[in-house]
Amino acid sequence: MSLPLRAQTAKPLQVVASFSLLADMAREVAGDAAEVHSLVGPNADAHVFEPRPSDLQRLARADLVVVNGLGFEGWIDRLVRTSGYRGPVVVASDGISPRRLGRAIDPHAWQSLVHAQRYVENIRAALERAAPAQAAALKARAAAYTARLVELDTEC
Repeated sequence: MSLPLRAQTAKPLQVVASFSLLADMAREVAGDAAEVHSLVGPNADAHVFEPRPSDLQRLARADLVVVNGLGFEGWIDRLVRTSGYRGPVVVASDGISPRRLGRAIDPHAWQSLVHAQRYVENIRAALERAAPAQAAALKARAAAYTARLVELDTEC
């Protein structure tokens, strides 16, 4: 099946995720509709992240920024502001009720597969707003990814 000419030539969205797990989720949902980059790579610690000038440049050129929220990235607001980025920032954890550790909130909400499903939905909605022509494909990939998460959750 051939895609319409516009879909074949459309420039992919530039998406920047705060850390690798969110980048993985965004890639699953976006497919070829976006190039997804992570500020904090795999096996790196987001709690001690120190941005490089290239991180600021990448943020400045982004179409969408994906963050965890819940205080996980204490550095992200200042970094986004410093970069000059003015586009949308999606908080993947919006709409969940996080676990509490005493009085503090546990920001690692993605560790719950139920919460991870909400992350996928929030990312899908933000991608769809940024690339409405890709809505059907984004919905299909998000639904397939969510189905895998549900299956994993029932296996646990």
